[in-house]
Amino acid sequence: MKVCQFLASGDSGGLAKHLVDLTNGLSEAHEVSVIAPESMKPLLADSINFCAIDFSSGPLKSFFSLFQMYRFLKLTAPDVVCAHGSKAAKKLAFLKPYIQPACIGTLHWIEKKKKYFERLDGVIGVSNAALDGLKLNTQKVIYNGVNISDNIRQESLLAFEGLGIQKNNPTVIAIGRLVKVKGFDVLVNAWQQVNANLLLVGDGPLKQELHDSIVEKGLTHKVFLLGHVDQAHELIRKAELVVISSLHEGFCYVLAEALRYRVPVVSTDVAAANEILPNKLLCPIDDATSLERNLNIQLQRLPELREDLDRIFDWAEVSLSVAHMAEETARFYSFVINEKMNSGRNTKS
Repeated sequence: MKVCQFLASGDSGGLAKHLVDLTNGLSEAHEVSVIAPESMKPLLADSINFCAIDFSSGPLKSFFSLFQMYRFLKLTAPDVVCAHGSKAAKKLAFLKPYIQPACIGTLHWIEKKKKYFERLDGVIGVSNAALDGLKLNTQKVIYNGVNISDNIRQESLLAFEGLGIQKNNPTVIAIGRLVKVKGFDVLVNAWQQVNANLLLVGDGPLKQELHDSIVEKGLTHKVFLLGHVDQAHELIRKAELVVISSLHEGFCYVLAEALRYRVPVVSTDVAAANEILPNKLLCPIDDATSLERNLNIQLQRLPELREDLDRIFDWAEVSLSVAHMAEETARFYSFVINEKMNSGRNTKS
């Protein structure tokens, strides 16, 4: 199968990670090309046919970029094109009447307006919530897959060991960009009555605000801001528990990483977490009191909690791997291609 992946603008977050992991995974069994900004090229396998196009400029340049994309698709003749995110879906929906491949979109977030995705031949959602309200019959949920490491790199170990944490207390980790949507301010508020170490791993505009809150509440002995750590997921292996405090998510990569490392998770009631975890591990969104209560309960029963999650850990080992994500995606692509071909035959007859 000849596959083309399309990302309309540069992104350093989950969308770009998904594109890179999926594309590299698909390239092991399929002929893959990518249309994306130049910054994505070094992250992709050498075998991938790359076309550098960035749609982040004004209308005139954007029209020229569309023409570039059209020519590239005509030249490479893929069987399927997949647009990642709403901006790419809008561009692909515009080109769809003029090109032959099956056109698919991937919804990475919970978006109210899905009209451009509904003009495509099929849509993948990274969670059930991402597909809510989509008026298109050909759709499928495929959770993001992750790669994990058997080792912790020296840099990650140094970031952890230099903290001076309380060794007699369990360690809980939260990973993400320090922005409002991740709910880290709520998490810090909840930690006043939690007898455990909290590692906040990530950087972002709220770093100083969170630091000031930690100092003001007298939590510097048990809440630690690590800043950015390359391959931060490796630190999950050093934790007894992972916490997700987000206000909303399309799919949280930290959830997949924690479950694949067989580390328990307490989460707010956000997409994917509320589809995978048992209800007792979910907390109301933006509620520090409920989050504190649940964390204290689970930290008191960590051995039993790990046993409770054994089946989910086993499921995650397969279902949240990059290999499984690539296989399921290729299967859906093939289905949509066949549906489009059959529809074309029926129209002619």
